[in-house]
Amino acid sequence: MSLKKQILIVGGGFGGVKAALELEEDSGLEVTLISDKTNFEYHPTLYRTATGGRRVISSISLAEIFEGKNVKIIKGQASKLDSDKKTLQTSEDKLLHYDYLVLALGTATNYFGIKGLDKYSYGIKGLTDAEELKNHLHQQLIEEHKPDPHYVIVGGGPTGVELAGAMPGYIKQIMKNHGLKPRAVHVDLIEAAPRLMPRMPKSVSKAIAKRLRKLGVKLLLSKAVQGETPDALVVDGHPIKTQ
Repeated sequence: MSLKKQILIVGGGFGGVKAALELEEDSGLEVTLISDKTNFEYHPTLYRTATGGRRVISSISLAEIFEGKNVKIIKGQASKLDSDKKTLQTSEDKLLHYDYLVLALGTATNYFGIKGLDKYSYGIKGLTDAEELKNHLHQQLIEEHKPDPHYVIVGGGPTGVELAGAMPGYIKQIMKNHGLKPRAVHVDLIEAAPRLMPRMPKSVSKAIAKRLRKLGVKLLLSKAVQGETPDALVVDGHPIKTQ
């Protein structure tokens, strides 16, 4: 029987991977990481996957990350926790014992209680989300033979800014690839704060705004999204036509 302390980490995202890499260096620990995915998803580049980039841009095998490391990887999904017995059961009926448990379960899109957003909008929190958005962009152009009246992005943080910057050129490129005649592409970026990237210095926000406007992105700052329907986004009481 091993005298080493058993460390069980649930989640193969940034938090789980970093914790495993740090803890595995301690010779007195045995580290196990459980994830429902075999790959680590690199969120900062998901906007590239959504706009034509390859899947591998935003993904790396967990086995590759931990090659030669003292980390056991288990593919599975946690389903039941017994903190008294210090056990975790997976949806595959595997029972895992631990001395210490690290929960690094990742993130989910926050819709802030805004009606309709969860039903009618596309998220970009993982590879599946990014590919769903990419497929939708292609399918809409194939079916309607023209771009949507407005492509609207909500949120002027890093992901929203990157996606807004990439979207006009990508839409034009896939229109060309599908043999459609050139048309104007309208991309709106909505941010409730008075400037983009509000946690960055004002000079950075100003430079980003200038660049996005040059790319043809319309900025709607200090504007709050209030709801969404199948064909419009309601912003400060006014609908923006979009599907």
